[in-house]
Amino acid sequence: MKRIVQLAFILLILFYIAYISLGNKFNLDEIKVPFKETKTIRIEVPQEKIYLAIGEEYELTAIVKTSTNKEMPLTWISEKADVILLEENIITGVSPGSSTVKVQTEDNQTKEIEVEVSSLITLPEINSNKEFLLCEKYTKDEADLLDEILFSRIEAAGYRTRSGPVAAARFLLLEFPYTIKYFNENGRLNNHSGSPKVDGEGRYYHRGLYLHESKFSELSVSMHGPAIWSCNIWDNFISRYAPNGLTCSGFVTWALINGGFDIGDSGAGDTYRDDDVGDLGENIPITKELMQSGKVKVGDIIGRDGHVAIIIGLDDTNIYIAESLPSTVRVVTLTKYDGLIKSTNFTYIILMDDVYKSDGNLSEMW
Repeated sequence: MKRIVQLAFILLILFYIAYISLGNKFNLDEIKVPFKETKTIRIEVPQEKIYLAIGEEYELTAIVKTSTNKEMPLTWISEKADVILLEENIITGVSPGSSTVKVQTEDNQTKEIEVEVSSLITLPEINSNKEFLLCEKYTKDEADLLDEILFSRIEAAGYRTRSGPVAAARFLLLEFPYTIKYFNENGRLNNHSGSPKVDGEGRYYHRGLYLHESKFSELSVSMHGPAIWSCNIWDNFISRYAPNGLTCSGFVTWALINGGFDIGDSGAGDTYRDDDVGDLGENIPITKELMQSGKVKVGDIIGRDGHVAIIIGLDDTNIYIAESLPSTVRVVTLTKYDGLIKSTNFTYIILMDDVYKSDGNLSEMW
């Protein structure tokens, strides 16, 4: 033990002598960690093309990956002030047209975002005074642009997630400026006993909107058509011509396939059928307890035997249901408890978690 103490004392003396000797040659205070400059590696944005209605706002965001993983200050720059208004990182549609917004980092790296402001869409809102769509209202270019906007909304919400069908239904009911008529199906692609196999007559089981004759090439078989939405076609159920549109299950299956869920062109018939939307899950009776449980979400299927719809909004007081019933595709607003429970059109809800798997960018209201 004594030898260990002596050795430690000798080492301490040697260290002190070395410190005194070298201290005159090196200023330890001047030793610094080498500086590493922060540089931008890449810039990521949620959407590289944004579609806005006039008066619609959008919050711009970007994620910057840097060489040091430090945050990088950002600046947003707008190209055309007459098309979009830029305030900090919020843009607002001003007038129809195209523009770009540029995000710039502190080290002058940039990424551009395209912005299209269109008068073909409106701010998302319930409007019970919308006019019915007229036959051949849109040119091919206009119809194609509306499809682009629809697909953009679905992608932003989450294609193949719960939010996808919700985004599709909200677009047709809240942003599309006209009302689609109800039409009794002449038959469906998923053929069933007693009805022929028909495509695009009261149902349109394809991605996109059925607004231009260029869509006829998608149809596999017609009975009395083809005819785009709002153009007259023979209605077998009422034995007269009527504007083509969507039946109740035609609307719901359209929203589902556009959102990424191919369930087949299913109906909303009696419970003994095996090709109905109501077969997607347990038909849970609507009660106050169910509505208070927190289990019900937008995107869930709601209906009764012979009718089906989709929930597109929930707030503290109301439930907002998108459906097609004579004479129109529409949004029905009911109070969550008394109004919904007393309704004869809705007796069950299907909780769709097992179908959707993921919620995506879910919002209870638009």
